[in-house]
Amino acid sequence: MAIDEYILSLRKDFFEEAFEMLEMLESNILNITNNHDDDDAIQEIFRAVHTLKGSAGAVELTEVASYTHRFEDLLDLIRMGKITIDDDTIDVLLHGIDNIKELVMSAYEERDTTIDTSKEIATLERFRDDRLSGGGSSPKTYDSSEVQSSGEVDTNVDNVNEIVDLNIDNELLDSISEMKDSGLHIYSLHISFDTENPMRTVGGVQVFVNLKQIGDVISTVPPLADLEGEEFYQNVIYVLSTDKNKDEVKAYIEAEDITESITVIDFNIDKYSNYLSEKNEDHTLNATTVAETATTSSTSNSKEVKEVKNQGANTEVKKDKHTTFLRVESDRIDAMLNQVGELVINKSTYQQHEEDFLSYLTNTSLATNELKKYFRTTMVRLAKMLENTMEKQDLKVLRNE
Repeated sequence: MAIDEYILSLRKDFFEEAFEMLEMLESNILNITNNHDDDDAIQEIFRAVHTLKGSAGAVELTEVASYTHRFEDLLDLIRMGKITIDDDTIDVLLHGIDNIKELVMSAYEERDTTIDTSKEIATLERFRDDRLSGGGSSPKTYDSSEVQSSGEVDTNVDNVNEIVDLNIDNELLDSISEMKDSGLHIYSLHISFDTENPMRTVGGVQVFVNLKQIGDVISTVPPLADLEGEEFYQNVIYVLSTDKNKDEVKAYIEAEDITESITVIDFNIDKYSNYLSEKNEDHTLNATTVAETATTSSTSNSKEVKEVKNQGANTEVKKDKHTTFLRVESDRIDAMLNQVGELVINKSTYQQHEEDFLSYLTNTSLATNELKKYFRTTMVRLAKMLENTMEKQDLKVLRNE
């Protein structure tokens, strides 16, 4: 298919910028090789790849855009500290930069690339998944303020060292075990939403509504109430019980326009139970220490000890209320479905406007070319007419002489 002249003109600017970005990538990867703690270099690489991704998409270099998109995802995890920088990570980054260079150069030289983009993307994703499933960071709990400022939540619950607080207590965990015994699948879904999509703030609710149609959403991180707000959460976890298999679940909620990645894994009940046990032991130890300190200080402080214990009991009560099963009223589901329907309609309208605008640009370009052609032809004809007129004038002068 022929490439639009306008796109071709944009590509000239893209390649000039891309070569500068490639030099920046090579310079900063050397800095990281010498110093694994060079955060500034990681940030520079991330920004350069992000720029290349957006620019490549704008000039319709799909292979460059596709690969840099996945490479950017990996860099984002590295700069957030979810994947540590070691020699293996450096090797992956070096190989990735070499791939980007080859993709850009092959596009610039208008030749077939020497790499298999789909396989290279699979290699990046395999490295990412291996690192996330075998990470060594300490357990993390959900903090709404942290997520609102960064838009990120650690989404790996398959490994006990990476478990996050999923708002699930022992009572609810027992219910989950019963569901599993009854033959239902219990999945933990880790969904990363597109930061550049104009409808990104409703993505979390849209996926929730879809999941409710194929099973029960047991819990979400962040909570549903936060997802319904105006804040954008790039990474969201859903705990789902359903009779569908993983591929069916993933295919059902696949939404390329709002999501960057969807990962479905089995919810590990035993590991999460161990996590809750360790968490409860820590709470019990802290409560005991506070009580003993208060008792030995003075007998008159016994009232304070009771207050501390009561506070602990109240906290547990509040937690039980907070970690209830996600049962949403039918009118709220209907309202959410209506909102999603309106968004889909609005999206179709915007797409139609975009198509109309692109058609207008195409027609304008064709009309401009025709006008140039007409102007050029007219000028040639005028020149010939002028030349003939001048020749006739010269003949008259000669005849008169």
